[in-house]
Amino acid sequence: MGGATKLTRDAYHDAFVLKAQHPLALGDEATISYGPLTNAELLLRFGFCVFGNVHEHVFLPGCADELEWLMPGSAREADLWATDGLQRAVTGARLDYEGKANANLLWALRVLLASDEEYHANGGAKGFRVPVRNGLDGKDVRGSGAQLAAEASLSLACARAFDSLGGGLSLAEDETQLEAAYAVLREVQVECSSCFVEEEFVGQYEGAGGEGDESFQNDQHDASFGDQVSCDDVSFDRCADHGDEGDDLNYLRRLVTALEFRVGRKRILAAAMKRYSPLKEALVKSGASLYAPGWEGGDYDEKVG
Repeated sequence: MGGATKLTRDAYHDAFVLKAQHPLALGDEATISYGPLTNAELLLRFGFCVFGNVHEHVFLPGCADELEWLMPGSAREADLWATDGLQRAVTGARLDYEGKANANLLWALRVLLASDEEYHANGGAKGFRVPVRNGLDGKDVRGSGAQLAAEASLSLACARAFDSLGGGLSLAEDETQLEAAYAVLREVQVECSSCFVEEEFVGQYEGAGGEGDESFQNDQHDASFGDQVSCDDVSFDRCADHGDEGDDLNYLRRLVTALEFRVGRKRILAAAMKRYSPLKEALVKSGASLYAPGWEGGDYDEKVG
């Protein structure tokens, strides 16, 4: 969602100007959009990430390995390079926030992995633009072998990336740690509501908690900012980010952000594996093992086919 303001460059005054997109009444919230950035970009440039970011994506460098099977100077290589976007779709392969691959990526993988017979029968690269059934339903459809191979290859690339991040056990551990860290953060926020803390400390992490946040009201001191009520030195240090490492708000915020980033990426890969992995029952019936199965540490280079 875009912000209510827009940052523009005023060349005449040599300054940046923040302008409202529409009239704002007294008391209205003036927000600003950081733009359609991934969590990696947000974390690098601004120090935070968005749990469930709709602009998030995960790169799959493993898909580019399929280019090694291209015969130099072949018609298939020429087709792949001549068809706009296909070669870039493989070298820049990625998943969106729902774990879905770009249509051009699947198209390119069908072109790369189709048998010679299938490739010529379909009339080259353009004949694989529209996806077909993967053939696991027992129906022999032209192009189904290429579709199955493309989905299996994509699943393998996801599995490799998933394992490089620690695999399924690591995801479960991160999710548990995120839940625990968020609970501790909430406790400290409640404790800090009696101290002089800035409003930015409160209600930042709605995504991890699942339920909406309610802002805390600091009404335990008078309007002249006199003595704090029920806020000892230890609590004040934690709330002012001067506490022991692992104990103050700043550390907890950073911990939650890091865990949200990791969990988000792993969930995308897990969703993609579920989406594109061939059906195990069909593999057993066919007697062909497309990849070494297993949630953790499979030998993904052993493709049989």
